[in-house]
Amino acid sequence: MQPHRSEFEAKGFTCFVISFGSEEDLNFLREAGVARVLLDPDSQAFEGYNVTGIPRTIVVDRRGTVYKDLLGWGGQPSVDEFIAIVDDLTGR
Repeated sequence: MQPHRSEFEAKGFTCFVISFGSEEDLNFLREAGVARVLLDPDSQAFEGYNVTGIPRTIVVDRRGTVYKDLLGWGGQPSVDEFIAIVDDLTGR
C-alpha cells in the first residue's frame, strides 16, 4: 500500500502499520520507507482486534468502527480491493 500512500492521504485517509516486533524491526520498516509504523510490543492492538494471522488489514473508519477486516495478501487484487475500500470510505 505504500506506493499509494500519497493518493490515500490526498483523499483524507491515513494508513498505519502496527508491528509487534522489536525496535530493530521498527527501524527496518522505517528504513524501508514504510511510513507511520507503530510498535505494539505487548500485542495490545493485536489482541484488541483479535488478530490471529498476518498479514492482516483492518480498516477502521473515523468513528472507530471496523469497516473491513481482511486476512492475507493476494497481490494486485488486494491492492485494487483496498483502493476501492478507501474510495468508498472517502466518497471519492
